[in-house]
Amino acid sequence: MKSAIACLPFFVFIGAAVMGGMLLFLSPLGSAMEYIALSLLMVSLGAGIFLFVLYIIDRYSNNIFFCEVYGWHKEPKEISSDAVNSKGVCPRCGKKVMLDSQGNWF
Repeated sequence: MKSAIACLPFFVFIGAAVMGGMLLFLSPLGSAMEYIALSLLMVSLGAGIFLFVLYIIDRYSNNIFFCEVYGWHKEPKEISSDAVNSKGVCPRCGKKVMLDSQGNWF
C-alpha cells in the first residue's frame, strides 16, 4: 500500500499537467469550461501534495496513528522467517507484523 501511495503523487501531477494542457484547448469554448478545468487542476494538485506530505510524515514519524488507522507499519528491526513468511514486531506500535508479497508490513 505504501508503494502505491508513494507513486500516486506522480500520477496526480501527470493528470494535472494534462488538465493544464486542456485549458489551452478549452479557452475558445468559454469561461465556464475554463473555470471547471482550472478547479479540477487545483483539486488534483492539492490531493497530490497532501498525499506526498502524508507519506513523508509517515516515513519519519513515530506516531502510532499511521499503524492504527492506515495499517502502515514500519519495518521491524529483528525479522524472523520460516520457509514462507517473514515476521517481526513493528517498532512504532509493538504489533506483530508480517511481510506481504509487495514488500509492505501488515
